[in-house]
Amino acid sequence: MAQTKVRFDRAVEGATNIVDSGTEGTKIAAGTTAQRGSTAGQIRFNSTTGLAEYYTGTAFKSIDSPPSVSSISPTTQVLANANIVITGSNFSSGATVKFIGNDGTEYSSPSVTVNSSTQITATTPSTALTVAKEPYDIKVTNSSGLAGTKEDALDAGGSPTWSTASGQIGGNVWEAEAQSISVSASDPDGQAITYSVASGSLPSGLSLNSSTGAITGTAPSVSSDTTSSFTLRASDGVNTADRAFNIIVKNDYVNNLDILSDGSCMALWNLNNNKNDTSGNYNGTGMGNGTETYSTTSAFGSHSFDPSTGGANIISIPNVKNSYPFTVSLWASNTSWHNMNIGNGQMFSAGINSQRLTLGLVDWTGNNDEFTIMYGGNNHFTFAYPSSTYFQGDGLTDWHHVVFSVVGNANTSHKVYLDNTSLSQTNRGGSHGGSGGWRIGGNTNGSEYFKDGLIDHVRFFNKALSSSEVNTLYTLEQARL
Repeated sequence: MAQTKVRFDRAVEGATNIVDSGTEGTKIAAGTTAQRGSTAGQIRFNSTTGLAEYYTGTAFKSIDSPPSVSSISPTTQVLANANIVITGSNFSSGATVKFIGNDGTEYSSPSVTVNSSTQITATTPSTALTVAKEPYDIKVTNSSGLAGTKEDALDAGGSPTWSTASGQIGGNVWEAEAQSISVSASDPDGQAITYSVASGSLPSGLSLNSSTGAITGTAPSVSSDTTSSFTLRASDGVNTADRAFNIIVKNDYVNNLDILSDGSCMALWNLNNNKNDTSGNYNGTGMGNGTETYSTTSAFGSHSFDPSTGGANIISIPNVKNSYPFTVSLWASNTSWHNMNIGNGQMFSAGINSQRLTLGLVDWTGNNDEFTIMYGGNNHFTFAYPSSTYFQGDGLTDWHHVVFSVVGNANTSHKVYLDNTSLSQTNRGGSHGGSGGWRIGGNTNGSEYFKDGLIDHVRFFNKALSSSEVNTLYTLEQARL
């Protein structure tokens, strides 16, 4: 074995230089951490750490190569306590890991496992890292105190992105109606989204499904159009995105008695599976056996009156008014008006001024194309509508607005409107005497009925409506079909 020769040279009095001319190395003092000395400049091998070290006079410094971080996996993580695999070199037992935000804030990994000198598995903090401080540096510090850092290594995940535009949602939300409105957001990292109301409030009766973003329930009753503003929050569990929305609950003027806001509408039978007037003053009763039939096919609400089953299916109503002027408005739909005669197709009847007045449809020309108003005093006034397709086989889903109005003289001054269009009049004479009671779906003697069709939303006004008022009424109600 080659010998190490050590020569002590006295170059300067009081100083001794050691010259090591061997090839195997110089043996220096070795011992545990507990056996360290306290003289500055001492060099020793620490058998506890397995590293050479020297004493600065205030602390021992290990002699080592720093660790190096080359990559991590995954590079995006939004969860707390999730594993991050760190690949590099010179990792030593006892190494620690920190996540450093873009503002310099350091977050220590609560669990670090040194798998080998080239791999470490560290968990993210128990409180998830946020997007606000991304990207995060990864710093590995060996027990020697030497450290290696990979900058901008970890992305905390993207924030959710809203798909639903801000502002009004739900379109026309009518009071007291069931609603189903949806909002949606997505997460760029594929995380599940949860929804919540961050501020403001939904209209009463509606609630938000936190998993699907569906807003469902029954809209509240309102006296006027009412706006509810609120902010919804989409969260992936860590990151959030807020967006402002509003829902406008609209006053359902279709079911308001005073639709023209002038007090002229005295009665409204909306025929939603009952024969009541919404004012409560002119509730109907059943004719014959007293049983009415209602169809779930409806212009408004849930049901429409179906008087096509016979004379027993007529609604008798109280005498609303016994003088002119007046106007009746209704919506009608049918499957067929074929082979009608003057005894069929009656929509509404009233006994006014000791005269019987009936609105219906008759086949004067064989084309099924005329309305008729029949009065006592041998008068039949017909009003030809422009197309036979209106009521001839156009289907129960096709609704038409019919208005008839009497100004002051029952024999000469009256109008009929079909879908906001005034119809031309012909006086055909004929016999139609007598008075009688008030009916929906039949004439005043109760023996004739509305053939093969439905009636919905019958209104009675105590005045003759002008053409502009008919237009207003039609426009308001037609928008709700």
